[in-house]
Amino acid sequence: MRHCRSHTHEQAFFSLLLKGSYREYFGRSELRYYPFTLGFHPTVTEHADEIAAVGTRFLLIHLSNEYSQRMLEAQPALRNAQLPRLCNARGSWLATTLLYYPHDMESTVPEMLSTLLPDWPTTGDGRRPKWLPRALDLLLCEYTGRPTVIDLAQRLDLHPVYLARQFRRWSGHSVCEFVNRLRVCLALEKLQRSEMPLAEIALAVGFADQSQFTKAFRRYHGTTPGSVRRAFAGNSGTLRTVQP
Repeated sequence: MRHCRSHTHEQAFFSLLLKGSYREYFGRSELRYYPFTLGFHPTVTEHADEIAAVGTRFLLIHLSNEYSQRMLEAQPALRNAQLPRLCNARGSWLATTLLYYPHDMESTVPEMLSTLLPDWPTTGDGRRPKWLPRALDLLLCEYTGRPTVIDLAQRLDLHPVYLARQFRRWSGHSVCEFVNRLRVCLALEKLQRSEMPLAEIALAVGFADQSQFTKAFRRYHGTTPGSVRRAFAGNSGTLRTVQP
């Protein structure tokens, strides 16, 4: 085992243990991680580590101090926390999805934060939020741009973590998933009706690059944009349709 002396981190972060063994100590307390255990470390958390010397791997997601302050401003228990804590199974699942879809991070991290305190943010009386139709309209109008959870929350006068949790609850998707489904549908039309290069289609529908476009397209259609284009050109092929 490799031992690290007591130390602090300047930024808050999530740590997902992917493989190996890990323990951390703070005061007289201890947290033991197993594969796919997710922990959250507040800013300036002081702790000591014990890590298996060979084969241990983590996914670390660092949050800037500005981001942490913005996302945790409504929850003093987390904003002022000095000890790490483990997330629930949903938090671990959300973090694991980022291994395959890292571009979803912007909308996934607020949901991960919401799992730290199951009752936060408060979710009202259980009825469909009145702001949801406007949120959907904004995304439908702007999905080829770069809509973010934080920007959307500001325009709707909501907390980003509340928006992220409630949007998934009532739409069945994260904000990022909803936007990417719209982009993929538009890309499908362009593949069928134009001869634009794939890289240009990727940018035109709002993806950062062709690689992100291909991953999202495969995620929802089970095949690549190039394969679909060849199928439209007359080759055999099977395509699953997707609804946003």
